[in-house]
Amino acid sequence: MGNDVIQFENLYKEEIQTKEKINQEALTLYDKANLLPVTTIEEHRFATDFYEGIRQLKKKVDAAFDPIIKKANESHQEAIKQKKIQLEPIEKAESLLKGKINVFIQEEKKRCDEALALLEAKKKEQKVIIEAQRIAAAEAAEARGACPETVDAILDFKPPVVIEKPPEMVKFDGRVFGKTKIEFKVVNFDLIPSEFLKVDESKVKAQIKITGRDTKIAGITVFEVNDTF
Repeated sequence: MGNDVIQFENLYKEEIQTKEKINQEALTLYDKANLLPVTTIEEHRFATDFYEGIRQLKKKVDAAFDPIIKKANESHQEAIKQKKIQLEPIEKAESLLKGKINVFIQEEKKRCDEALALLEAKKKEQKVIIEAQRIAAAEAAEARGACPETVDAILDFKPPVVIEKPPEMVKFDGRVFGKTKIEFKVVNFDLIPSEFLKVDESKVKAQIKITGRDTKIAGITVFEVNDTF
Protein backbone atom coordinates (compact mmCIF):
# COMPACT_ATOMS: atom_id res chain seq x y z
CA MET A 1 0.00 0.00 0.00
CA GLY A 2 1.45 3.40 -1.03
CA ASN A 3 2.23 6.18 1.45
CA ASP A 4 -0.41 8.44 -0.10
CA VAL A 5 -3.09 5.77 0.46
CA ILE A 6 -1.95 5.24 4.08
CA GLN A 7 -2.02 9.00 4.70
CA PHE A 8 -5.50 9.26 3.22
CA GLU A 9 -6.83 6.41 5.37
CA ASN A 10 -5.24 7.85 8.54
CA LEU A 11 -6.68 11.29 7.83
CA TYR A 12 -10.17 9.98 7.14
CA LYS A 13 -10.12 6.84 9.35
CA GLU A 14 -13.36 7.64 11.14
CA GLU A 15 -15.13 8.57 7.91
CA ILE A 16 -13.91 5.36 6.21
CA GLN A 17 -15.16 3.18 9.08
CA THR A 18 -18.56 4.89 8.89
CA LYS A 19 -18.57 4.42 5.15
CA GLU A 20 -17.86 0.67 5.47
CA LYS A 21 -20.71 0.30 7.95
CA ILE A 22 -23.10 2.15 5.66
CA ASN A 23 -21.89 0.09 2.72
CA GLN A 24 -22.84 -3.14 4.47
CA GLU A 25 -26.35 -1.77 5.04
CA ALA A 26 -26.67 -0.49 1.50
CA LEU A 27 -25.67 -3.76 -0.17
CA THR A 28 -28.80 -5.51 1.11
CA LEU A 29 -31.27 -2.72 0.31
CA TYR A 30 -31.95 -3.53 -3.33
CA ASP A 31 -32.70 -7.20 -2.67
CA LYS A 32 -35.01 -6.28 0.21
CA ALA A 33 -36.81 -3.66 -1.87
CA ASN A 34 -37.09 -6.09 -4.79
CA LEU A 35 -38.76 -8.73 -2.60
CA LEU A 36 -41.08 -6.28 -0.88
CA PRO A 37 -44.68 -6.50 -2.19
CA VAL A 38 -46.93 -3.44 -2.17
CA THR A 39 -50.42 -4.76 -2.80
CA THR A 40 -52.27 -4.02 0.46
CA ILE A 41 -52.62 -1.10 2.84
CA GLU A 42 -50.45 -2.88 5.41
CA GLU A 43 -47.74 -3.58 2.82
CA HIS A 44 -48.00 0.03 1.65
CA ARG A 45 -47.43 1.29 5.19
CA PHE A 46 -44.47 -1.04 5.65
CA ALA A 47 -43.00 -0.03 2.27
CA THR A 48 -43.42 3.65 3.19
CA ASP A 49 -41.53 3.07 6.45
CA PHE A 50 -38.87 1.10 4.55
CA TYR A 51 -38.61 3.92 2.02
CA GLU A 52 -38.09 6.42 4.82
CA GLY A 53 -35.30 4.20 6.12
CA ILE A 54 -33.64 4.36 2.70
CA ARG A 55 -33.84 8.17 2.77
CA GLN A 56 -32.22 8.21 6.22
CA LEU A 57 -29.44 5.96 4.94
CA LYS A 58 -28.86 8.39 2.06
CA LYS A 59 -28.45 11.13 4.64
CA LYS A 60 -25.86 8.99 6.41
CA VAL A 61 -23.97 8.63 3.14
CA ASP A 62 -24.06 12.41 2.66
CA ALA A 63 -22.85 12.94 6.22
CA ALA A 64 -20.03 10.42 5.73
CA PHE A 65 -18.74 11.74 2.42
CA ASP A 66 -19.49 15.47 2.47
CA PRO A 67 -16.66 16.27 4.95
CA ILE A 68 -14.21 14.30 2.78
CA ILE A 69 -15.41 16.11 -0.34
CA LYS A 70 -15.19 19.46 1.45
CA LYS A 71 -11.62 18.82 2.64
CA ALA A 72 -10.58 17.59 -0.79
CA ASN A 73 -12.14 20.66 -2.42
CA GLU A 74 -10.36 22.98 0.04
CA SER A 75 -7.06 21.25 -0.77
CA HIS A 76 -7.82 21.57 -4.48
CA GLN A 77 -8.58 25.29 -4.17
CA GLU A 78 -5.42 25.86 -2.12
CA ALA A 79 -3.35 24.04 -4.77
CA ILE A 80 -4.86 26.26 -7.48
CA LYS A 81 -4.08 29.35 -5.38
CA GLN A 82 -0.45 28.31 -4.82
CA LYS A 83 -0.03 27.43 -8.50
CA LYS A 84 -1.31 30.88 -9.47
CA ILE A 85 1.14 32.53 -7.05
CA GLN A 86 4.04 30.54 -8.51
CA LEU A 87 3.02 31.21 -12.11
CA GLU A 88 2.45 34.96 -11.75
CA PRO A 89 6.12 36.11 -11.93
CA ILE A 90 6.88 33.46 -14.56
CA GLU A 91 4.04 34.57 -16.81
CA LYS A 92 5.01 38.24 -16.33
CA ALA A 93 8.55 37.46 -17.50
CA GLU A 94 7.18 35.40 -20.38
CA SER A 95 4.84 38.20 -21.47
CA LEU A 96 7.57 40.86 -21.18
CA LEU A 97 10.10 38.92 -23.25
CA LYS A 98 7.56 37.80 -25.81
CA GLY A 99 6.46 41.42 -26.26
CA LYS A 100 10.04 42.53 -26.91
CA ILE A 101 10.65 39.73 -29.41
CA ASN A 102 7.37 40.41 -31.22
CA VAL A 103 8.29 44.11 -31.52
CA PHE A 104 11.61 43.06 -33.07
CA ILE A 105 9.79 40.74 -35.49
CA GLN A 106 7.47 43.54 -36.60
CA GLU A 107 10.41 45.94 -37.03
CA GLU A 108 12.28 43.37 -39.12
CA LYS A 109 9.24 42.80 -41.30
CA LYS A 110 8.84 46.54 -41.76
CA ARG A 111 12.54 46.94 -42.64
CA CYS A 112 12.29 44.12 -45.16
CA ASP A 113 9.12 45.53 -46.76
CA GLU A 114 10.65 49.01 -47.04
CA ALA A 115 13.83 47.60 -48.61
CA LEU A 116 11.83 45.57 -51.14
CA ALA A 117 9.73 48.63 -52.03
CA LEU A 118 12.93 50.67 -52.59
CA LEU A 119 14.40 47.96 -54.83
CA GLU A 120 11.18 47.79 -56.85
CA ALA A 121 11.31 51.56 -57.36
CA LYS A 122 14.94 51.32 -58.47
CA LYS A 123 14.03 48.51 -60.86
CA LYS A 124 11.30 50.62 -62.49
CA GLU A 125 13.67 53.59 -62.74
CA GLN A 126 16.34 51.37 -64.34
CA LYS A 127 13.82 50.10 -66.90
CA VAL A 128 12.90 53.68 -67.88
CA ILE A 129 16.59 54.60 -68.33
CA ILE A 130 17.34 51.48 -70.41
CA GLU A 131 14.27 52.10 -72.59
CA ALA A 132 15.37 55.70 -73.24
CA GLN A 133 18.91 54.55 -74.06
CA ARG A 134 17.61 51.88 -76.44
CA ILE A 135 15.44 54.35 -78.34
CA ALA A 136 18.28 56.88 -78.50
CA ALA A 137 20.65 54.21 -79.86
CA ALA A 138 18.11 53.15 -82.52
CA GLU A 139 17.58 56.76 -83.58
CA ALA A 140 21.35 57.34 -83.78
CA ALA A 141 21.83 54.20 -85.87
CA GLU A 142 19.03 55.25 -88.21
CA ALA A 143 20.59 58.72 -88.53
CA ARG A 144 23.89 57.11 -89.54
CA GLY A 145 22.07 55.25 -92.34
CA ALA A 146 21.86 51.84 -90.72
CA CYS A 147 19.56 49.36 -92.38
CA PRO A 148 16.05 48.78 -90.94
CA GLU A 149 17.05 45.33 -89.66
CA THR A 150 19.81 46.86 -87.50
CA VAL A 151 17.45 49.50 -86.13
CA ASP A 152 14.84 46.81 -85.31
CA ALA A 153 17.50 44.66 -83.63
CA ILE A 154 18.49 47.59 -81.40
CA LEU A 155 14.84 48.22 -80.49
CA ASP A 156 14.24 44.54 -79.74
CA PHE A 157 17.31 44.20 -77.57
CA LYS A 158 16.33 44.19 -73.87
CA PRO A 159 19.32 44.03 -71.53
CA PRO A 160 18.67 42.61 -68.06
CA VAL A 161 17.91 45.03 -65.23
CA VAL A 162 20.67 44.64 -62.67
CA ILE A 163 19.86 45.64 -59.10
CA GLU A 164 21.30 44.71 -55.74
CA LYS A 165 20.31 41.46 -54.03
CA PRO A 166 16.95 41.74 -52.24
CA PRO A 167 17.07 41.56 -48.44
CA GLU A 168 16.36 38.26 -46.72
CA MET A 169 13.74 38.07 -44.00
CA VAL A 170 15.10 36.80 -40.69
CA LYS A 171 13.87 33.27 -39.93
CA PHE A 172 12.20 33.32 -36.53
CA ASP A 173 11.64 30.46 -34.13
CA GLY A 174 8.11 29.30 -34.89
CA ARG A 175 7.94 27.19 -31.75
CA VAL A 176 7.16 30.25 -29.65
CA PHE A 177 7.00 33.38 -31.74
CA GLY A 178 5.20 34.39 -34.88
CA LYS A 179 2.20 32.22 -33.94
CA THR A 180 -1.32 33.51 -33.55
CA LYS A 181 -4.30 32.18 -31.64
CA ILE A 182 -7.96 32.66 -32.36
CA GLU A 183 -10.13 34.24 -29.68
CA PHE A 184 -13.67 35.62 -29.65
CA LYS A 185 -15.79 38.17 -27.87
CA VAL A 186 -19.54 38.74 -27.86
CA VAL A 187 -20.51 41.92 -29.71
CA ASN A 188 -24.29 41.35 -29.92
CA PHE A 189 -25.79 38.75 -27.61
CA ASP A 190 -29.20 38.91 -29.37
CA LEU A 191 -27.70 37.66 -32.64
CA ILE A 192 -26.10 34.51 -31.18
CA PRO A 193 -27.86 31.34 -32.49
CA SER A 194 -29.70 29.35 -29.80
CA GLU A 195 -27.46 26.29 -30.25
CA PHE A 196 -24.54 28.32 -28.87
CA LEU A 197 -26.42 29.38 -25.74
CA LYS A 198 -26.76 27.46 -22.48
CA VAL A 199 -29.29 27.95 -19.69
CA ASP A 200 -27.69 28.54 -16.29
CA GLU A 201 -29.68 25.85 -14.44
CA SER A 202 -28.16 26.69 -11.06
CA LYS A 203 -29.50 30.27 -11.23
CA VAL A 204 -32.91 29.10 -12.44
CA LYS A 205 -33.21 26.56 -9.61
CA ALA A 206 -32.00 29.11 -7.06
CA GLN A 207 -34.73 31.52 -8.17
CA ILE A 208 -37.39 28.78 -8.13
CA LYS A 209 -36.31 27.86 -4.62
CA ILE A 210 -37.06 31.44 -3.55
CA THR A 211 -40.29 32.16 -5.45
CA GLY A 212 -41.63 28.64 -6.09
CA ARG A 213 -44.49 28.28 -8.59
CA ASP A 214 -44.76 32.07 -8.82
CA THR A 215 -41.38 32.26 -10.54
CA LYS A 216 -41.56 34.35 -13.70
CA ILE A 217 -38.68 33.84 -16.13
CA ALA A 218 -39.19 34.60 -19.83
CA GLY A 219 -39.05 31.43 -21.92
CA ILE A 220 -39.29 29.11 -18.88
CA THR A 221 -42.38 27.41 -17.47
CA VAL A 222 -42.34 26.42 -13.80
CA PHE A 223 -44.51 23.45 -12.82
CA GLU A 224 -44.85 20.80 -10.14
CA VAL A 225 -44.13 17.11 -10.63
CA ASN A 226 -46.15 14.59 -8.65
CA ASP A 227 -43.92 12.78 -6.21
CA THR A 228 -45.49 10.47 -3.60
CA PHE A 229 -42.56 10.86 -1.26
